[in-house]
Amino acid sequence: MAQHGDTGIPGMPECDDVAMTVTDVQFTSWFRLSQTPMWLEDFSGVMRRFNELKASGINDVARWLRENRSETRKLANLVRVFDANPAAASLLQADSPRDLIGDLSVGFDEESYDSFLEELVKIARGERRFTIDILGWTFRGERRYLRLQWTAALRPADDLALVYVSAVDLTELVLSEARLRKTIEAKDFLLREIQHRVRNTLTLINSLLSMQIDVSPGSKEALLAAGRRVEILAVVHESLYKREDPSLADLRDCVEDSSRQVFSREAGNQVIDLLLEVDEREINIEIAAPIALITGELVSNAVRHGCDPEKPCRVTVTARSGQESGILLMVRDGGPGFDFSSRDQCSRGLGLTLIEALMEQLGASIAYDDSDGFSVRVTIPSHR
Repeated sequence: MAQHGDTGIPGMPECDDVAMTVTDVQFTSWFRLSQTPMWLEDFSGVMRRFNELKASGINDVARWLRENRSETRKLANLVRVFDANPAAASLLQADSPRDLIGDLSVGFDEESYDSFLEELVKIARGERRFTIDILGWTFRGERRYLRLQWTAALRPADDLALVYVSAVDLTELVLSEARLRKTIEAKDFLLREIQHRVRNTLTLINSLLSMQIDVSPGSKEALLAAGRRVEILAVVHESLYKREDPSLADLRDCVEDSSRQVFSREAGNQVIDLLLEVDEREINIEIAAPIALITGELVSNAVRHGCDPEKPCRVTVTARSGQESGILLMVRDGGPGFDFSSRDQCSRGLGLTLIEALMEQLGASIAYDDSDGFSVRVTIPSHR
């Protein structure tokens, strides 16, 4: 029970009234019984130090604190905790709220001083009510991640002799996020490793196909075409392996790398320019390989059938973002071209059959234009 003239909260100024006011009683009861960890602090020593710095000619105390981080420890010794409620003692695993009374050395370590520096900077800038996250330790040596609500009492002198501090324990949330982050990192590592191994396997398959050409020269063209397609798949997986987020592919990598890969195989000694105009955007990994394979087949057709070996030629590959985040893929050359739909099943090669199968997989449509050279346009709907 508070004595005559005493607020019941150690360190608070004594009342001149004969008895405590109703407000005092209500606050004391609320403070003691609240389930929210709270304590009362005295920052007047910190304010005196700030005033000394200003008197010495330091106008920007906040900046000075960042440049003189060693001052943080000295200022921490000037802060006094003069009361705490049972919830605060429970949070910090103290036997009694009395164990929390004193300076800030209780529960502080080297990392804690970094958070306290940010607290000091806010105070130096004139903030008298703010939220800040800190790292501390309990009396049993357990780490606590806390979000503090720091509020200075309104006093004419602004001496910060009375500061209300409440805490929310974020420890379980922070640790759960850390565990989740590790799980995601492990998943990304495994996915990246899979992409790398698939790339190596595809390279091995391509080598076996090349060896088979020497044994079966009559199947050279078919084996070369198969090797080209395997190389395109290997290029896609190499791109995915190098990305920070292997769950998404880059449209530019898929289209440009597959175009160059085919071009280097098919162009030979022909004088052909390859012009690439591709938007930079991320795409779902499920559509990366089909887009790369379609691009490779169209570029191969353009080089083989759209360019005169005796004349200079240009092959243009364009990939743009279309309506509703779809993709417009177009390959243009200077040849006469042909109508895909007019080819009967007997005259269709594996390339055309593959294109149609991949387009069906993507839900894409195809159109061609022979008004100025020959171009094939593939419209791919959004895949999210």
